[in-house]
Amino acid sequence: MVQFPVNQLERFIYTCGGTLKGLNGTIESPGFPYGYPNGANCTWVIIAEERNRIQIVFQSFALEEEYDYLSLYDGHPQPTNFRTRLTGFHLPPPVTSTKSVFALRLTSDFAVSAHGFKVYYE
Repeated sequence: MVQFPVNQLERFIYTCGGTLKGLNGTIESPGFPYGYPNGANCTWVIIAEERNRIQIVFQSFALEEEYDYLSLYDGHPQPTNFRTRLTGFHLPPPVTSTKSVFALRLTSDFAVSAHGFKVYYE
């Protein structure tokens, strides 16, 4: 029998994020639509062909208002590329990048969660 420390096991189960390349695809928060984990910190980086733009269209969005949020970055996820922070239960409008790289970062606290989000990108 293999045993893991609890915090190591949680990191194993809730692996999320990554680098995505290609013309289009879908990103879902971990556990969608049944709820994302508490303490989530997931980053997805979408990379398009040079000089192309990326549009993300939200198909579903529900994050615990003010405590859990999805940060959007026009480029790699660093403070100078920060674009906006989304939270709550209203479906955001589509967002188009100004660069060929776009990033999303899900951050959740350690209490309540909601069903999460699903995004289509192209």
